[in-house]
Amino acid sequence: MDNKSIPSFFIIGAQKSATSSIHALLSQDNRISLPYRKETHFFSTNFSKSIDWYLSMFKSSKYLLRGEIDPSYIHYDNSLLNIKKYNLNPKFIFIFRKPIERAYSHYLMSINRNYESLSFNDALKIESDRLNNDNNNFSFSNHSYLLRGDYCQQINRCKNVFPNSEYLYIKFDDFIN
Repeated sequence: MDNKSIPSFFIIGAQKSATSSIHALLSQDNRISLPYRKETHFFSTNFSKSIDWYLSMFKSSKYLLRGEIDPSYIHYDNSLLNIKKYNLNPKFIFIFRKPIERAYSHYLMSINRNYESLSFNDALKIESDRLNNDNNNFSFSNHSYLLRGDYCQQINRCKNVFPNSEYLYIKFDDFIN
């Protein structure tokens, strides 16, 4: 496997912070190779699949840059270590949205998927209980409204795993405007 096949950059956060819009924009540039679909979850929940499976998800074999956009990579603890197995020094982009706005957008997504039946306030009140009693990661994935807004913890974890990587931080409001 050629190391150039592995993405050199990852847009890893935060969920509900315009990552789909950024994926759509970057997909229009034929110099950038992205997966066919945003969020392969290879380094988070699909790491048991082969690296060949992962690389087959990418659109182009001719490119200047290869990257992936997947907010799950900052949320799942093992993701960064899995990335490091293939790239010791990738570049990272974080997009930050006001945590309560991000949480509410996440809540609406869970409502639309029929994963949530509580009011927003009630869901926030019991988030810790849900996460502490989560045997199958369902709540970790779908009810982690406040947890996913803990940007300081996420950045620190990433910098601990990748102390020499380059980082770009973008505010959601700046991107949208």
